[in-house]
Amino acid sequence: MKHIAMCSFGKDSMAMLYTMKKYKLPIDMIVYVRIMFDKDTPAEIPEHEKWIEKYAIPKIKKDFGLNVIVLESENNYVDLFNTPITRGSRKRSKSWFPITFRFLVS
Repeated sequence: MKHIAMCSFGKDSMAMLYTMKKYKLPIDMIVYVRIMFDKDTPAEIPEHEKWIEKYAIPKIKKDFGLNVIVLESENNYVDLFNTPITRGSRKRSKSWFPITFRFLVS
């Protein structure tokens, strides 16, 4: 069994990683999911994006001896927001990313 730690590089996930290290809990892989607003713009604020790339990932690699796996979807927020629904009663309407709501009026 692989032990995968998901990390956003916020205070909570960083604390989780270092707590796992302190108590010698197994970590086989560290994964960061990079979310994009559009094709060229990350969803993270620029300062956090820079901190992740320049400081956090190298520190994790040094402290844990593991590479951080960065996952990034081919889709981004703008693409998904503008994708029409292709099935059901709302076919051809907008999806209202991230989920479709059906508003009921009583």
